[in-house]
Amino acid sequence: MRKLILLACLFLLSANLHLSAQQDWYWKSPNPQGNRINQIFTGNNKLFGIGECSTVISTSNAGASWNVINRLTGPEDNITAFQKYDENTYYLGTKYNGMRKTTNGGVNWTGISVIYESSSTGIRGIAFTSASIGYVITYKNIYKTTNGGSSPWNLLTTLPDELTSINFIDNNTGFVTTMGGMEGGVSTLYKTTNGGLNWTSQIFNGWAGNFRILKFVNANTGFIQYGGFANGSRLYKTTNQGLNWTITGTSEVFGRIFIFDENNIAGTDYNDFKSSTDGGATWIIKTQPYLEPIDLYFESIQKGYVLDKNNRISITQNSGDNWAQITEPNGNGSASDVLKVIDFVNNNTGYIAGRNNKIKETTNGGETWTEYETGLEGVSGVDFLDVNTGFVSGNSAWHVYVSKTTNGGASFTPAYVSDDYIGTKVKFANVNTGFVYGYYKFFGTTNGGVNWQAVTLQDDLDIYSIQFINENTGMLCGRVNQSFVNKVYRTTNSGASWIPVYSTPNSLGNTLYKIKMVNDTKGYICGYGISTTTNGGANWYQLYITGIPQGTFISSMDFINEQTGYAAGTGVTYKTTDGGSHWGTGSIPTQARIEDIKFFNASTGIIVGDFGVNLKTTNGGGIFVSAITQVGNSVVSDYQLHQNFPNPFNPVTNIQFDIPKGDFVDLKVYDILGKEIENLVSEFKSAGSYMVTFDASRFGSGVFFYRMKTNGFIQTKRMVIVK
Repeated sequence: MRKLILLACLFLLSANLHLSAQQDWYWKSPNPQGNRINQIFTGNNKLFGIGECSTVISTSNAGASWNVINRLTGPEDNITAFQKYDENTYYLGTKYNGMRKTTNGGVNWTGISVIYESSSTGIRGIAFTSASIGYVITYKNIYKTTNGGSSPWNLLTTLPDELTSINFIDNNTGFVTTMGGMEGGVSTLYKTTNGGLNWTSQIFNGWAGNFRILKFVNANTGFIQYGGFANGSRLYKTTNQGLNWTITGTSEVFGRIFIFDENNIAGTDYNDFKSSTDGGATWIIKTQPYLEPIDLYFESIQKGYVLDKNNRISITQNSGDNWAQITEPNGNGSASDVLKVIDFVNNNTGYIAGRNNKIKETTNGGETWTEYETGLEGVSGVDFLDVNTGFVSGNSAWHVYVSKTTNGGASFTPAYVSDDYIGTKVKFANVNTGFVYGYYKFFGTTNGGVNWQAVTLQDDLDIYSIQFINENTGMLCGRVNQSFVNKVYRTTNSGASWIPVYSTPNSLGNTLYKIKMVNDTKGYICGYGISTTTNGGANWYQLYITGIPQGTFISSMDFINEQTGYAAGTGVTYKTTDGGSHWGTGSIPTQARIEDIKFFNASTGIIVGDFGVNLKTTNGGGIFVSAITQVGNSVVSDYQLHQNFPNPFNPVTNIQFDIPKGDFVDLKVYDILGKEIENLVSEFKSAGSYMVTFDASRFGSGVFFYRMKTNGFIQTKRMVIVK
């Protein structure tokens, strides 16, 4: 019976290489997610978007609901190329030269062979002409497969210039384009008629410029978008398989173009939408309210989609006369869309600041958020004393203001602080005494924000963080101007005076960025490293930590007790259960820098950051894995997944795997039903033996499986948790 269960589980694992992982963090904003989308397309009655953090989003109801996949090929990978082969079959290429394929319209994705190069430059274009024959371009290389990518790709040729696009008419005839550069370079068009064995070059028009799109709609007719700053980006057409190219239209220039067929074409340029029904001979131009579209895709000449640089996708169903936005913007990482601060007054009511002139409020622990106008521009700080009384800081016409609310954010009254723009944050010790701080400026109030006065410290300090233990005792940290020394100041009289208590040079390992006090005596400061106090901030010392790589900037941290804490950086979270000495690494569905992190208990937490990122977890943020360490330096001759040890175990075990050459490695854990419960490894690794730790603290006793998958190698083993 046990063998039958094992065989059934192995069948489930091999039948579906992209089982839905438990959602450790889920998106609260932007909707449906915040990673940058670079391309859009439709198929199988769905709209797809693909982009950074190997993200694939799809909707079948014009954006009313979305399916979101982040980290499809790994946390640091980006999708850089795609091909829609037919309505159900699509190919994706990535930054680290990995590839994925679906044959059921994006329901499941399977891996195909990686393109091996000494340094991964990313897949630039994909052109499959049949289920078995396909072509791929990277930086300067052209590759071919004759077995659908199930075994290593063959290098056809290396060209002298950077490749930008690829398109094949049939199995043998195809084209690639190269980049000439912004100034002085001339782009080249290459053609093959024998399946890539030989390539002939054609200098395109003789002036400096670059290709943006290359597409043939039949054996003879094709289009190229080409141009540069001097002449604009124009659309060219051939009707004789590329022997000659003629410019279309009169003077139309384009940012992006979509070729529907030989007659119907759509294009954009800043705030113009252009369409042609005669192959580009004439164009209808309409104004559309979107800034710098970066991609567009049309299902018909009436129905299409536009993706703009702020991550908004919009739909038209009347050839561009009207557009409806179906995703929220992420601001493309602009300062106005960075969420900076989380401030909760209890487990239900909290606030987020840092997006334009608004703050966001939740009254249900971060499940839903309501926006409030503050009357300020560039809000960057928020501090609420209770559910009614709070303060926000920001600027208006480059003057610093602090606005106060006494009705939970329904209305705000601004108070002038200074003419100096200082990148303000705000912190109050009590209802009367508070501080505004930032770039080498420091102001205080003792009458609830009605009046503000400059506060003088011993140093000209760029203050990063202030926290009060109680209304009398507080700490601040920052960097001294010019000397670049980091210091901590302490007050015991509500900020009437501040005394320096800790100093350290500003080098990797000791930058002091954000303070978090756990209780009256225990506290931490993070930055490039972690420092701690055990006597209420009177003395500090640097922790020597393991689990966080040297040089990692820790932008925020939060502790739920003296031993258990969480930290965040760029695209990553960490957890400690021993007071900060050892840290495990957690995964989040974004590469954005996290600006603030808040955990209410061991299960529920919130993170916010760049690109308007607002994520929540209710399972503790998933598994936090110890660093993947290389075991020895001996030469590995074959792929192997070792049996975990100890086994059975409770709650921690070690898993070793070997790879004989550089490869993209997936190492995942599944329960008895074949459901993926944790992704331990999903990244490119050099040849060698590696060890990773699996902590099963949050799982009960039972049988589990772990599977290692590379290109051409899959192995699954069983492990047992006994509690």
